[in-house]
Amino acid sequence: MATNDAVLKRLEQKGAEADQIIEYLKQQVALLKEKAILQATMREEKKLRVENAKLKKEIEELKQELILAEIHNGVEQVRVRLSTPLQTNCTASESVVQSPSVATTASPATKEQIK
Repeated sequence: MATNDAVLKRLEQKGAEADQIIEYLKQQVALLKEKAILQATMREEKKLRVENAKLKKEIEELKQELILAEIHNGVEQVRVRLSTPLQTNCTASESVVQSPSVATTASPATKEQIK
Protein backbone atom coordinates (compact mmCIF):
# COMPACT_ATOMS: atom_id res chain seq x y z
CA MET A 1 0.00 0.00 0.00
CA ALA A 2 2.87 2.35 0.71
CA THR A 3 3.94 2.15 -2.90
CA ASN A 4 0.39 2.81 -4.06
CA ASP A 5 0.24 5.91 -1.87
CA ALA A 6 3.63 7.07 -3.18
CA VAL A 7 2.52 6.50 -6.78
CA LEU A 8 -0.77 8.28 -6.12
CA LYS A 9 1.02 11.20 -4.48
CA ARG A 10 3.46 11.41 -7.40
CA LEU A 11 0.57 11.34 -9.91
CA GLU A 12 -1.21 14.12 -8.04
CA GLN A 13 1.99 16.17 -8.03
CA LYS A 14 2.49 15.58 -11.77
CA GLY A 15 -1.18 16.49 -12.35
CA ALA A 16 -0.72 19.77 -10.44
CA GLU A 17 2.42 20.54 -12.47
CA ALA A 18 0.55 19.74 -15.68
CA ASP A 19 -2.28 22.09 -14.63
CA GLN A 20 0.25 24.87 -14.01
CA ILE A 21 1.87 24.28 -17.39
CA ILE A 22 -1.54 24.29 -19.09
CA GLU A 23 -2.45 27.57 -17.38
CA TYR A 24 0.88 29.11 -18.41
CA LEU A 25 0.38 27.98 -22.00
CA LYS A 26 -3.16 29.43 -22.03
CA GLN A 27 -1.73 32.77 -20.91
CA GLN A 28 0.92 32.61 -23.63
CA VAL A 29 -1.71 31.83 -26.28
CA ALA A 30 -3.81 34.77 -25.08
CA LEU A 31 -0.78 37.08 -25.28
CA LEU A 32 0.05 35.82 -28.77
CA LYS A 33 -3.54 36.42 -29.89
CA GLU A 34 -3.43 39.98 -28.54
CA LYS A 35 -0.11 40.58 -30.29
CA ALA A 36 -1.47 39.21 -33.58
CA ILE A 37 -4.53 41.44 -33.32
CA LEU A 38 -2.33 44.45 -32.59
CA GLN A 39 -0.08 43.69 -35.56
CA ALA A 40 -3.07 43.23 -37.86
CA THR A 41 -4.51 46.51 -36.63
CA MET A 42 -1.23 48.30 -37.26
CA ARG A 43 -0.99 46.81 -40.77
CA GLU A 44 -4.55 47.93 -41.51
CA GLU A 45 -3.83 51.41 -40.15
CA LYS A 46 -0.71 51.70 -42.31
CA LYS A 47 -2.65 50.53 -45.36
CA LEU A 48 -5.39 53.08 -44.67
CA ARG A 49 -2.85 55.88 -44.19
CA VAL A 50 -1.30 55.08 -47.57
CA GLU A 51 -4.73 54.97 -49.19
CA ASN A 52 -5.65 58.24 -47.48
CA ALA A 53 -2.51 59.92 -48.81
CA LYS A 54 -3.28 58.69 -52.33
CA LEU A 55 -6.84 60.00 -52.09
CA LYS A 56 -5.63 63.38 -50.81
CA LYS A 57 -3.24 63.59 -53.75
CA GLU A 58 -6.02 62.66 -56.17
CA ILE A 59 -8.30 65.29 -54.61
CA GLU A 60 -5.63 67.96 -55.04
CA GLU A 61 -5.14 66.95 -58.68
CA LEU A 62 -8.89 67.11 -59.30
CA LYS A 63 -9.07 70.52 -57.59
CA GLN A 64 -6.35 71.77 -59.90
CA GLU A 65 -8.22 70.43 -62.92
CA LEU A 66 -11.38 72.16 -61.71
CA ILE A 67 -9.53 75.44 -61.23
CA LEU A 68 -8.08 75.19 -64.73
CA ALA A 69 -11.52 74.44 -66.16
CA GLU A 70 -13.00 77.40 -64.27
CA ILE A 71 -10.23 79.70 -65.51
CA HIS A 72 -10.81 78.41 -69.04
CA ASN A 73 -14.52 79.18 -68.67
CA GLY A 74 -13.88 82.66 -67.29
CA VAL A 75 -14.61 82.04 -63.62
CA GLU A 76 -12.58 84.43 -61.51
CA GLN A 77 -10.40 82.76 -58.89
CA VAL A 78 -10.27 84.44 -55.49
CA ARG A 79 -7.19 84.16 -53.30
CA VAL A 80 -7.84 83.69 -49.62
CA ARG A 81 -5.40 84.81 -46.94
CA LEU A 82 -4.50 81.75 -44.94
CA SER A 83 -2.95 83.79 -42.13
CA THR A 84 -6.30 85.09 -40.86
CA PRO A 85 -8.42 82.46 -39.12
CA LEU A 86 -12.06 82.09 -40.08
CA GLN A 87 -14.53 83.56 -37.64
CA THR A 88 -16.10 80.94 -35.44
CA ASN A 89 -19.54 82.53 -35.52
CA CYS A 90 -19.88 82.76 -39.31
CA THR A 91 -22.50 80.76 -41.17
CA ALA A 92 -21.64 77.79 -43.33
CA SER A 93 -22.04 79.77 -46.54
CA GLU A 94 -19.66 82.43 -45.27
CA SER A 95 -16.94 79.94 -44.40
CA VAL A 96 -16.62 78.50 -47.92
CA VAL A 97 -13.03 78.97 -49.05
CA GLN A 98 -12.16 79.46 -52.71
CA SER A 99 -9.09 77.68 -54.06
CA PRO A 100 -6.20 79.94 -55.06
CA SER A 101 -5.47 80.24 -58.76
CA VAL A 102 -2.86 77.93 -60.18
CA ALA A 103 -0.34 78.08 -62.97
CA THR A 104 -1.92 77.01 -66.23
CA THR A 105 0.29 73.97 -66.74
CA ALA A 106 -1.83 70.90 -67.31
CA SER A 107 -1.35 67.64 -69.09
CA PRO A 108 -2.68 67.36 -72.66
CA ALA A 109 -5.31 64.89 -71.46
CA THR A 110 -6.49 67.38 -68.86
CA LYS A 111 -6.68 70.17 -71.41
CA GLU A 112 -8.65 67.87 -73.70
CA GLN A 113 -11.12 67.09 -70.89
CA ILE A 114 -11.59 70.81 -70.25
CA LYS A 115 -12.57 71.42 -73.86
